[in-house]
Amino acid sequence: MKEKFQKLKKSKRLQNIAKVSSGTLAGQLINIFSVPFFTRIYGAEILGVWAFLNAIFLVVNSFSDLGLKQVIMIGEKTDDEYNQLVYKVISSIALVISIVSTVIILFFFLLINSSEAGLNLLFLSVYSFLAIFTLQQIQICNAWINRRANYNVLMKNPLINNFSFAFFGIVLGLLGFVSYGYFFGWLIGQLITLSHIKKHSPKGLLTFKISDFQNVIQKNLVFIKYQLPSNVLIQIKGQIPTFFIQTFFGIVYLGYFSITLKMLKVPVNLLGNAVGRIFFQEASDLSSKGKAIGMYTYNNMKTMMKFSLIPMILFVSLGSNLLVVILGEDWRTAGEMFTIISFQSYFRLLMMSVSGITALLQKQHFRMVMSISQIISICLAFTMANFIFDDIFAALIILTIGEIIINIVFFCKMFIEIDVPYYKYLQDVLINFLIIITASIVIRYLISSI
Repeated sequence: MKEKFQKLKKSKRLQNIAKVSSGTLAGQLINIFSVPFFTRIYGAEILGVWAFLNAIFLVVNSFSDLGLKQVIMIGEKTDDEYNQLVYKVISSIALVISIVSTVIILFFFLLINSSEAGLNLLFLSVYSFLAIFTLQQIQICNAWINRRANYNVLMKNPLINNFSFAFFGIVLGLLGFVSYGYFFGWLIGQLITLSHIKKHSPKGLLTFKISDFQNVIQKNLVFIKYQLPSNVLIQIKGQIPTFFIQTFFGIVYLGYFSITLKMLKVPVNLLGNAVGRIFFQEASDLSSKGKAIGMYTYNNMKTMMKFSLIPMILFVSLGSNLLVVILGEDWRTAGEMFTIISFQSYFRLLMMSVSGITALLQKQHFRMVMSISQIISICLAFTMANFIFDDIFAALIILTIGEIIINIVFFCKMFIEIDVPYYKYLQDVLINFLIIITASIVIRYLISSI
């Protein structure tokens, strides 16, 4: 009877994963289909400005909840009164930080960068505030809904967001609103998504009682001490390339780079997230039963290596030409970037295949050290490329080499911790990497000789 219950529970869990993944898949497909319209309507400069602003918003978003969002996820489901208080306190903090951040962003563009963005300052103010606040609110509401296992709502969120963005962004662009249509389209998508999930979140939004803030902050001070710095560090690591490219190479190259990342992100996330979710659930079960997770982790990563081999060969060998066909002839630079960054995506897939492994091992400091190493590597890559080579492709190549080395060292250390010989992983990853490079060179040579 107990085994049947466990099988039923596992089946239900997999169904929920599939349900959420299907919504993500639909949303990402809409995202991909809309990109050729966006690149032809708006061009690299507009998309570069949006990418630069979005990077700023995401960094602000990483600390605008003070790291307290996780409290919603781990709180007792039955303690609705306290959970709603946490929700209101986080929303209130996010509102204040959104206002302060908007003022700082406004002064930044007014004094330093206004000519680069080419945006009306009143629009920039309103857009920045709404973008920062809605980004955080959607995440807070998602945490609330996820904790209550309302997977039907979670499934619809990416679908609603990406469809609204695509529809309004394309329509506004075709109507001639080329300067602001992309920004309005994205913001409308955010507002529609927020209105949808707010129906399933606690009523009310803010609290102004000092005692409420003291209650929540004092009780969850550990999240502010540890979760907040981790969130900020991870987000800074993700956005530093954007800031460097905008500073050293200009907003147009940033537009090329942002679209390249978007085109790579979709297939990587679709494959990596599904495998990662299942791994974390299964590995958690093994760990809770006191069983070793070493070989399961190794086999899961080895399976990802096999699954990703053909897609990676196609990305490296055909990706640049395919991107030009999809995006237009003006985006050939993005195609060349695509080839280089594809190698980073391979290791990102491997990382996603063992999602949550550091938490299971209680070795979160591994990720902290890795993030710091990556930030240093990114800074060195762009600084060297700018002052020595004055070439963005040199920056991306150096960045990719650094990323590969850091990932290999991290995984070797991780496998040592779970009693798996690190040389087995090293052998597998090097063989697969050589296959990708060799096969890609052969395919590119055959195509060029036709």
